[in-house]
Amino acid sequence: MVFSGASLSHMGESLAALPPPARRPRLFIGTGSALHSDDVAEAKAVLRRTMTHYAFLPYYRNYWKETGYAEEMSAIETPSPRGAMRTSRAI
Repeated sequence: MVFSGASLSHMGESLAALPPPARRPRLFIGTGSALHSDDVAEAKAVLRRTMTHYAFLPYYRNYWKETGYAEEMSAIETPSPRGAMRTSRAI
């Protein structure tokens, strides 16, 4: 099982949804994207570029709202003066 755009704070709840037969020790559980860096500003910039396109997909926004990022997703959904959704620095 590979999670894409998953919220670490919600992972326990996500994994709890697996039926017991699927929780075999040999089951691989990972993420489709990970970022490791000692430079926090650089890591945020890379993450922002990488994840921005996901912010335009309603099912990802709904998931992130469910996992505790409702305020950030609402900010993204706020129309900009030009009529399009904005990508905020909240990502």
